[in-house]
Amino acid sequence: MNEMRRRQSGCIVSLVMVLAGGLSAAHAGQVDAVAAVNGWYASLLPGQDAQAMAARAGTLLAEGAVIDLRDLGITQTREEYLESLDVWADAVAGGTVAHRIEPGFDESSVSATVCFRFADNEVLNRETFAIEQGLIVNAVFEQIADDCAGF
Repeated sequence: MNEMRRRQSGCIVSLVMVLAGGLSAAHAGQVDAVAAVNGWYASLLPGQDAQAMAARAGTLLAEGAVIDLRDLGITQTREEYLESLDVWADAVAGGTVAHRIEPGFDESSVSATVCFRFADNEVLNRETFAIEQGLIVNAVFEQIADDCAGF
């Protein structure tokens, strides 16, 4: 009887360890995805020149990544986006960027609510990122309000 209980306990411990390992791997993927998105917003912060922004953002974008600036009607390749950061650096100078990760993210998809405060206006966006192996492969940006009230 004791031998049988010991085997059952061993099986239960093994099962728990296997499940925990799977959860740890899934959790690690979620952490990587959120880290990529947090890094994305860090790359856009004011006070950096376009070259520094492009260097940081470039490490987070997969080759072949697509950026869909839906609110502007523009879709950019990775290269086009990185080249456009000189315009962004000028636009955000003197402003702020704040973001909040939305609930329900996983290792392949993260959405954020983002408040952009520029010198003359504010914009609130919902931005959704598709992530593969810790890199952004697709990003869709949509304006949801003309100000950041309640953010």
